[in-house]
Amino acid sequence: MQNEIVQASYLFHQIGGVAGKQVLLTFGLLSPNKGIEYALRALPAIIRKFPTIVDIVHKQE
Repeated sequence: MQNEIVQASYLFHQIGGVAGKQVLLTFGLLSPNKGIEYALRALPAIIRKFPTIVDIVHKQE
């Protein structure tokens, strides 16, 4: 599992525009009661503290 996390992290940092930045990554089934709304509401405060952060949301079909 750890190796998969490292590989995923490496791949996402190679995506244009995110190299060298902190990445907030959300993926999977996006549905009510998953809590993503809390992260989205907190995003302005997160950006103030980490101005170079990139938020990537990938939903599973």
